[in-house]
Amino acid sequence: MAADVRAAVRRTEGPARKVQTPLAPKDTRHATRVDNFYLYTLGANMSYLAAISTPIAVQCEKLIGGRYSLFDYVVRAAVKACLSEPEWLAGDASAELLMVLDKGEKYVLIENAGAKTIYNIAMERFAAPKSGAPAPGTVAPNILLCDSGVNVEAQRSVIRDMPHSIISIGGTTPKTGIEAGRPVSKLILPVTLYVNANILPECKASKIAAEFKTLLENPVLLLL
Repeated sequence: MAADVRAAVRRTEGPARKVQTPLAPKDTRHATRVDNFYLYTLGANMSYLAAISTPIAVQCEKLIGGRYSLFDYVVRAAVKACLSEPEWLAGDASAELLMVLDKGEKYVLIENAGAKTIYNIAMERFAAPKSGAPAPGTVAPNILLCDSGVNVEAQRSVIRDMPHSIISIGGTTPKTGIEAGRPVSKLILPVTLYVNANILPECKASKIAAEFKTLLENPVLLLL
């Protein structure tokens, strides 16, 4: 709550202290060059999202008659991560995202995506009917986001211009890791991220990849 944030600020007021900046995750520091894109293969731990999703889902049922999906959170994370680098828009007026769902049977275009909350994204996803792919060259989103089971290369032919970012997600997989000497249960979401090399240098593309993974693993940030 706002009161908790203000209380935390009061507790930390005083002489400036040196804070060590954490290193970016290893899988976001260097990219593989594929055609005109920087490619990052990430594994995001979605356990924190799983922990908070149930009470949120209950409220969604009451408010909108449906539940937020994992994809809604991924959409929000993708947009926030891309817009965290000011040069990413490259002169475009706003971010637009095309999501491809249900193995290519449903397309949802989110216009002015930077201004959309998870609630807005979920509502537009609910409202969009299942339909075939748009006619080739009729849409030009900044971000192409493909769900598990969707062929990314096949979807690129639908888009008029090369997108600034392409993201493809897989299915989540349970995994046990070791942290501080103790076993920890994880829920790993495989994510493939392409960032247009004609838009950004690799160092800035890597910052987007790191921010994307951070947002996925800290879903409370996506509710802001």
